[in-house]
Amino acid sequence: MVVIFIGGIIALHKIAGPLYRFEKTAEAISDGNLRVDFHIRKDDALHQTASSLNGMVRSLVGDIENLKKVNADLKKEFETLARTLGPDEAEKLKSMIARLDGILLRYKT
Repeated sequence: MVVIFIGGIIALHKIAGPLYRFEKTAEAISDGNLRVDFHIRKDDALHQTASSLNGMVRSLVGDIENLKKVNADLKKEFETLARTLGPDEAEKLKSMIARLDGILLRYKT
């Protein structure tokens, strides 16, 4: 019975540990930190899950970086077009660009 108890604790530790680290990493991502890694010890369970989640984060980082480039291009185009737009249209576009800036600044890549 003692052996079963100890074996159960070890097995639980190999699953609960990675789940705890996944939870903390997911919290960091929800706060905008994409510099995280779903890292687990080599003898723990859930390696495939960690690999899949790391792939998801890398994909998000790539998308955010592309959005930042598009936003920079949009700012340049706005500077060119602003002279030809009416004040209301220019202000509306400027506001949209500022909102996009705010969203992109939330993410640490």
